Amino acid sequence: MEVDATTMMFVGFCIAFVTILLTKALSWLWLEPKRAERYLRRQGLKGNSYTLFFGDIKAISTLIQKAKSKPIDINDDVTPRLVPFQHQLIRNYGKNSFFWYGPKPVVHIMDPEAIREVLNLINDFPKPTLTPLSKFLITGLVDLDGDKWSKHRKIINPAFNLAKLKVFFSHYILCQSLTLNFIIYY
Repeated sequence: MEVDATTMMFVGFCIAFVTILLTKALSWLWLEPKRAERYLRRQGLKGNSYTLFFGDIKAISTLIQKAKSKPIDINDDVTPRLVPFQHQLIRNYGKNSFFWYGPKPVVHIMDPEAIREVLNLINDFPKPTLTPLSKFLITGLVDLDGDKWSKHRKIINPAFNLAKLKVFFSHYILCQSLTLNFIIYY
C-alpha cells in the first residue's frame, strides 16, 4: 500500500496544527498563569497558588453556598455574607492580594495611594471590552476610554469638590434617615 505525497502533507499539517493547538493551550492554562503568579509575588502581593483550569472558582462557590446556608442577624457584619471569599482572602493575605478567576489573576488593591496610581494610569490599565448589550445599557463616563475619558473627567471634576460634597452630605444623611424611617414604620 503506497501513500501519496498529498496524504503525507495533509497528515503533516494535521500534526503541526494539533501541536500548535496543544502548545497554545498549555501556555494559556499553565505557563502564563504561573508566570503571572511569580510576577505578582515579586511585586509583594500574596494570594492562593494557581490551580489548573478553575483557579479559585470552586472555593468561591463553596464559600458562597456555606455563607448562604447560615442565618444572619440584623446586627451581624454583612461582609462575610455578601463576599465571603474576598473577606477570607483579605483576612489571610492582607489588603493587597490576588486570587484566580480561572486562569486570570484578579488583584485586590485597597491602599489609597496605589489606587490613585492605578486610576491615573488609564492607558496602562484598560477597561474590559463590553458586550453589545452592555454597550447599549451602560453609557457615560463608565463607557469611555482614553482621551474622551480624560476630557469628560476634567469637565465633571469640579462637581466633586470637597466643599460641594459637604453641602450634599447633610442632604444625603437626611434622605437616608427618611428612607430608613419609612422602611421601619411602613
